[in-house]
Amino acid sequence: MDRPHHISLRELLQSWNLHVKSIEPIKDVYKVRTDQGVKSLKGSPMSTAAMRFIHSALKHLHSQGFNRVLRAIPTSDGQDFIVAEGLVYSLYDWIDGRRPDFRKSHELQDAVKTMAAMHQAGLGFQPPTGASPRKRWGRLDESHKKHRQDLADFSDYAKAKRYLSRFDREFLKHLTDYLQLADQAIAALNVEEYSQIVQEAKQKGCICHGDVAERNFVLSPDGVMNLIDLDSCRLDLPVMDLVKLTRRVLKKVNWDPAVAKTIITAYQEAFPLSEAEIRIFGAVISFPQKFWRIADRYYHKKKFFSEEKAYNKLRKVTKQKKGFLGFLACYNKEAPDWWRSSP
Repeated sequence: MDRPHHISLRELLQSWNLHVKSIEPIKDVYKVRTDQGVKSLKGSPMSTAAMRFIHSALKHLHSQGFNRVLRAIPTSDGQDFIVAEGLVYSLYDWIDGRRPDFRKSHELQDAVKTMAAMHQAGLGFQPPTGASPRKRWGRLDESHKKHRQDLADFSDYAKAKRYLSRFDREFLKHLTDYLQLADQAIAALNVEEYSQIVQEAKQKGCICHGDVAERNFVLSPDGVMNLIDLDSCRLDLPVMDLVKLTRRVLKKVNWDPAVAKTIITAYQEAFPLSEAEIRIFGAVISFPQKFWRIADRYYHKKKFFSEEKAYNKLRKVTKQKKGFLGFLACYNKEAPDWWRSSP
């Protein structure tokens, strides 16, 4: 985020009628000490309509009793945000605390249950007029098939090279296994059932965080687990948040099935998924998403990687292939008991 001079920020903060004592940039926000306590000021390049969607989602969550996300502090004239120098600024209370340690089972379970409680509170949400929601539901089958085709296209591109890079050789070495996984994931998704679940979710209304990760939870000194940074908030099936969090946790423990069981049973205790949603989880978690993403960035040059960095990222994934395959074998055998049990 571009950081304006502190004087312009002080002028901007006058919209909240605050006496500013200090401003400290921390990552992508400003920690602002004021006469009314410590605040968090965040600027975003998103459109005002997209920001209205986020704030309407936060208000809905609070209206349903879920207070582990922060609502924006209104300006002195009652606005949720202001626009300045091409950015949309929102102000929140500052949450004291630390990032949870997901190596500790009780903290992981607490985070999962917090996410599940958010999903439950999100039921009934419908974006208001003037809000521009980020919609992701209904795209799963199309996305998986496109990504599978991408992998085949990347193979053709690599094989057509006169000289193969280390990345090309590593990619081609493991491609057959990952194509097989992609095909199995596509076959496992019942498109008709998935479409029905999506239609039901659209009618009920729901909210997904969109970027659930260890870094987006804050454990306060009094033991309350909070969710932060809903800039990726979207309309999608809650199970997609669960898949994303599960993937991010498991890749750090070489796809340990015991950790997966901890996540699944904690979620089921708080906000149980239906049998159809469980089948969707199984189809999505088995798709080789990380292998595709790294190859996509490399071959489409969407993100600059040095050859060495790109190779190291790919190698990190392929080194976990055995663990990933072992997890999938265990999941396919034991998952019914995981979904029925409690932590």
